[in-house]
Amino acid sequence: MPIGLASLVLVTRHFHVPVTRAPLRLDYAVVVLLSIALLGLLALVEGGGVRFEWASPEAALLLGVSLSGLGLFVWRETRATDPLVPLRLFSQRPYAGTAALTVASLLLTRLDQNNATPYVLFAGMVAGAGLGMCNNAITVAAQNAIPMRDLGVGTSSLSLIRSMGQTIGVAAATAVLTTTFRDLVPEVADPAALDQVRQSAGPVDLDAVKDTAPALFDAFVEAMSQALAMPRRELRTSSGAQQMAAEAVEFPE
Repeated sequence: MPIGLASLVLVTRHFHVPVTRAPLRLDYAVVVLLSIALLGLLALVEGGGVRFEWASPEAALLLGVSLSGLGLFVWRETRATDPLVPLRLFSQRPYAGTAALTVASLLLTRLDQNNATPYVLFAGMVAGAGLGMCNNAITVAAQNAIPMRDLGVGTSSLSLIRSMGQTIGVAAATAVLTTTFRDLVPEVADPAALDQVRQSAGPVDLDAVKDTAPALFDAFVEAMSQALAMPRRELRTSSGAQQMAAEAVEFPE
């Protein structure tokens, strides 16, 4: 809190960006279409494999609703005078962070109960490096790359995409992990031993399972291991006012 308050005071006193006010027309239909697309996708990844099967009418309905909302949203945005999320923003591309995360994902898919600790640490380190390049650094890179007129909507769109990605990613990973683990446990464990442990130790007390049924504990570990499975740009050297003056010439009203 003290650091945040100090930063707020410094920014308020010393960070002055020229503001050009212009009348904007909010397209409420675009807001509704984007909400339909996002809510349908969230409902699908959170409920799939838990409340309903992935190959079910409910899943197909939610997927259709989400894709339809997204398609209509993109169509509407291409024709809007004041788009909610200008599609030109997606022509700007960050590379290094996503490449590191891709490599880390491939490394993490190779994890099993037999992996040595150095391998696990290395995979985690690569993932951390990728996340580091895709968090705050990508915000600065995006703000540096997009035109000044799109600075506000670009920053807010990046925050929305990041939040949705985190929410959908966690929900999807949890659904896949839960479904796969549930399907694998009966295959690798003795059903009689599994029922006995459920009655005596509960479904999630792994410490008790390890003490009372080591073989079953090893089966749990094996099932869990099987279930887990931007261009360089120089920073701006001109002020906000100079940049806006240059853009006024490049993008006349």
